[in-house]
Amino acid sequence: MQKVRTMLPDTRMLFRRLFIMLSAVMLFFHSSGEAQTDFDEWIKTEKDSFQEYRDARDAEFVGFLKEQWEEFEVFTGLVRDPSPKPTEIPTAPPAPAEDPEPSDSRIIPEIPILEYIEPSQEPVPPPQEPDIKKKGEKIEFLLHQTPLIIYVDPAFHATPVSSLDKDAISGFWSRMSQADYENLIEQFNAYRVSLNLNDWGLFYLVHQTGLYVFKNTTEAGLFVWFVSSKMGYDTRIGYGRDKAYLLMPCSSTLYGVQYLSLENRKYYAMFFGQVAESFESIYTYKGSYPQSDRVIDISIPEFPRINISLNPRNLSFVYDNNEYSFTVSYNKSLIEFFKYYPQTDLKVYFQAGISPETESELVRFLKPILEGRSEKEAVDILLRLVQTSFDYKTDDEQFGMEKYLLPMETFYYPYSDCEDRSFMFAWLVKRLLGLEVVGLDYPGHLATAVKFSNDFKGDFIIHNSKKYIVCDPTYINAIAGMAMPVYNNVKPAIILF
Repeated sequence: MQKVRTMLPDTRMLFRRLFIMLSAVMLFFHSSGEAQTDFDEWIKTEKDSFQEYRDARDAEFVGFLKEQWEEFEVFTGLVRDPSPKPTEIPTAPPAPAEDPEPSDSRIIPEIPILEYIEPSQEPVPPPQEPDIKKKGEKIEFLLHQTPLIIYVDPAFHATPVSSLDKDAISGFWSRMSQADYENLIEQFNAYRVSLNLNDWGLFYLVHQTGLYVFKNTTEAGLFVWFVSSKMGYDTRIGYGRDKAYLLMPCSSTLYGVQYLSLENRKYYAMFFGQVAESFESIYTYKGSYPQSDRVIDISIPEFPRINISLNPRNLSFVYDNNEYSFTVSYNKSLIEFFKYYPQTDLKVYFQAGISPETESELVRFLKPILEGRSEKEAVDILLRLVQTSFDYKTDDEQFGMEKYLLPMETFYYPYSDCEDRSFMFAWLVKRLLGLEVVGLDYPGHLATAVKFSNDFKGDFIIHNSKKYIVCDPTYINAIAGMAMPVYNNVKPAIILF
């Protein structure tokens, strides 16, 4: 396969050379009509030359696919923490009398409110159609109630795949490479921007499009393999039991996801928007399509810009003999979008925010409660909110498997566990109080610690010469400085984000 990688010139270099030559010719023949004709003929020749190059690259890859297949063992998904989680959460004893807080304790200043217009006042319009050539078959479908229009060359779904083997797969690539895939990729890239999609979201969109084009999951998976490879991602396809399996390396570790180890890389079995299937072995190949070396990025810097479908969640908690009740809305479309999101590093969840509509309501309710209080009291209020507003169950009890919830997902699912509460509490402290937070990764348990402006008594950790006070959003009624007793003498791993 090394031959496929190196014997043909780099596509990007070819485009640069073409652009330089094109600019020079345009300057030289600027005013001559006769020269314009020569120029047009030259452009046609260059296009034909590039088409031949592209055809040669695809032809060589198809030839490779007809030969280089091996059976590989598939490894079971990695387990991040094999230690059992507590099924019963203790309630903290009444807090001991505290020393008066220092007179210079930092008071929580005015908390900025996110400028957000409720959907009922000004509905969010659907994404604009990509501003590209509208050629081919027009297909319309909904991505979680978000209307999309995509134009597809009819050649894409000619001669469906009847059975899976190396000849069927190489034949699929050959047919796809002869269709107008560049225009389709332009549309996907345009929707990536307008819908605000990360890598996983992009290929989720590609897979959903494949389902509408091909009407079955096998060819939809092959379609993602073809498109992602053409977009420069290192993607393999495998087959077994007459099913296709999409294999992609990732920029962060995935847990609970089966994988192959090829050429010192983990290739995870990716299932976009569907339940993952398990398998013991698979036929695939070593090597990749030329110039396709990108790995999928699973981080969530922002949320997709899809249809807003608000649903309410009623929350209540008691602090200092005062009862607080409020309703917060979550976007059900986003919940559905992330339903099958692969489990990954804890840092990804700590870094993920909350959707604007939910953030707006949370901040508006908590702002008058927190402003003017000391840092410690404000943190204690947020601890009580997260500890007692949500019912506890482990992921095994609720889902039958490990599934970390993004902060906004905790508002939808009936139960949450220590990871989910830690992600939400950390976001609340950063967003509302502006304090530094770290994660505390104990065996079988996740908590947080907060760096306060002033020191006070309580359980703490020192990291990089900074003192962080333990704050456990799962330990019921615990205040800042109270670690769950079973973890008092356990040194946690520190998660920075």
